Order: sequence, then C-alpha cells, then structure tokens
Amino acid sequence: MLHTLQQALFTSARTARMDGYQLAAVSDGLSSADAAEIVQCAPAHDTLLRTRSVNFHPLSRGAFCLSQTTIEGDEYSGRRGGRVVTRCLVAEVDTLTRFGANPFRLLDAAALDGAFDPLEEIPARLEPLSLLGSASVFDRNLLAELLRRPGIDLITQLLDGVLCHPQCCWILPDPCERLLAGVLNLLPLGERPAVSFSTGLRPSASRPFRLVCLPERSQAAPRGPAVLLEPGRSQPQPLQHPWSQLIHEALVAEELAGIAKLVQQATLASVA
Repeated sequence: MLHTLQQALFTSARTARMDGYQLAAVSDGLSSADAAEIVQCAPAHDTLLRTRSVNFHPLSRGAFCLSQTTIEGDEYSGRRGGRVVTRCLVAEVDTLTRFGANPFRLLDAAALDGAFDPLEEIPARLEPLSLLGSASVFDRNLLAELLRRPGIDLITQLLDGVLCHPQCCWILPDPCERLLAGVLNLLPLGERPAVSFSTGLRPSASRPFRLVCLPERSQAAPRGPAVLLEPGRSQPQPLQHPWSQLIHEALVAEELAGIAKLVQQATLASVA
C-alpha cells in the first residue's frame, strides 16, 4: 500500500516573504491550518540540545507531525550556533497505524527513502513523500536489545512515568531514542499516538510535548509542569500503573508472545 505524506521545511532563511525562521518550503498538499500548527511547535535558534531531536505531536484535525531537527551549516545572517533545520512529515492516522503507531518505525522508513537527507540548498517547494510498506505492531528484537541493557527495571520505570503523568521529562544521555522507541513498543497500539514527544529540544511553553528527553537536569524548565525522571540516579520506585505492573510481570516471566498479544489487542482501560 502506498502512503502519501506532506512535507515541510522549517529553518532560518532569507525568502521573498521574510527573513528568519519560517516554513521555507512545503509540499503543495499541506493545508494552511496544518502549516500554522507546525510553525507553533517548530524550534528556532539555540533550541537543539543533542546532535538531533526527533519530535512528534498531533495536529488538531487528527493527523500527526513527525519531524527531525538538526544543525545544517550556518545561518544566512552569520549568527553563531549554526542553522537549525527541522524536516517535517504529516502522516494521516491510517499511515501511522500501518507502521505500528510507533513514530520511530515511520521515521526509519522515511529516512530510507531519503526524507531527511541534508539539503545543499533550500528548495522552492517540496514534493509529497510516497512510502511503501508497513511495520509490525510489536518489535521483538528491539525489546530483546533493551532487556539486555538497560534492563527490565529501567524500561518499566520509564513506561510507568509516561502512563502516570500528563507531562514528564526524562534526564537521559544518548541513546534516548532507542529507549523511547522501546517504551512505545510496550504501550497498547491505540495509546501510542497520544504520546507526543521531543528527544532533544529545549523545553518551551509553545511546545507542550507530553514527554521531553534531556541530556542534563540543568536543561529542564525550572518551574515547568513536567515531572522529572532521572533513571539510574535514584532507587527505582514501585510501579503505580496497572499496565506497567502487568508488563513487568510478563517481562520477568519472559512471556514475550503474551506481551505481543497484549499490545495489539488490549487497552489501558481493560487492565485498570
């Protein structure tokens, strides 16, 4: 099945419309409403805290924006710090679902198709991205990798934090993306799109992600609403959410087939 995703490029540029950070190029199918919401969450100068940030959030009409933020070259103005470039893909619900409702599976497929290749220059317009294929709901290999390191306790602590708090901030070094992909892998299929996130952007009230991953505690918002979780720096706390408890029990018992069935068929409400 062929999936079509609209594209947008947010970066610092001098264009006929304006100078500075803007949607410098979009594909023709991107609506003005979607564009306005993308701009609201898009990062500008001095916002990137890692080599790259993967970002994911819903759009009000029901679609989703998946983006990657990196530093590419210098700003046109010569300002120090490099040019922040965010490449955005707009995915419909059925497209996200076909890739296991896990943004990282969709990200991998789009990257293989060249969606995030560095640009030599800013294009006048972008073409919609056409993707073939799909991904399984449950990634057994990823789970096996994370069970070896960092292990059951840390994975389920992070899962519990996402489920128990409307907003949370993980203090984690790289590779936080694999951990986040692994936590999403342990959520029920229908719950995954509700977890908006950023893996490396400075916290901002204009970007109210449900989950933010930061390399250092000092980078967290001093009075923000997010609960700080810093695994490895404190003793693990008892798991609070029934789903986290259920997954922990299944992992200890090595019932991976049972977990695969749970994430595909169960809901959070069914185990509350």
